[in-house]
Amino acid sequence: MEDIKVHADDLKTVVYIDMEEYRRNNPKTVRKNVTVPEYLVVLGKQQNINFSAVLTEALKNKLDI
Repeated sequence: MEDIKVHADDLKTVVYIDMEEYRRNNPKTVRKNVTVPEYLVVLGKQQNINFSAVLTEALKNKLDI
């Protein structure tokens, strides 16, 4: 950090960024095609289940995040 040049009225500070936290909260989504048993699709649609939300929650649980 010592090699960063500042002018007389400038202020130099250190900013910590938790990239893992950023990745967890990044709103960008990616489309994934998955295969599930047909009966689960029928039951899920009957109960208005959001399959993307369920998959996201399951992945977070599986990955302990």
